[in-house]
Amino acid sequence: MIASLRGQLIVSCQAYPGESLRDADTMRRMALAVLAGGAAAIRAQGLDDLYAIRAATSVPLIGLWKDGEAEVRITPTAHHVTAVARTGVDVVALDATARPRPDGGDLATSVRAAHEVGCLVMADVSSYDEG
Repeated sequence: MIASLRGQLIVSCQAYPGESLRDADTMRRMALAVLAGGAAAIRAQGLDDLYAIRAATSVPLIGLWKDGEAEVRITPTAHHVTAVARTGVDVVALDATARPRPDGGDLATSVRAAHEVGCLVMADVSSYDEG
């Protein structure tokens, strides 16, 4: 899958509470629109959106779950990773920075949780060393 995406466009389809497009069906339709426009994969946020998008397409889907008010909000715990993976995504995106996770867990536990259910991991980092 990774090789097939090299040089291709991956589009993020995300809207948040209070925004005019905040609706899982709208995100599903946005994903289909960007695919029709040439995108090769989708990155999306939130369990409802991920389920809706996965039901509508089989292209590579990168999923995340932004949750909480802590510094680490992008798929912050192994629990979040497992929930995202269960939506049928191919890749789980998560915060891989050195900042503390809200549950006191560590990055390795979250990565292991993704791999246990057959998902790749996309690490969102803030520095070369974190990468």
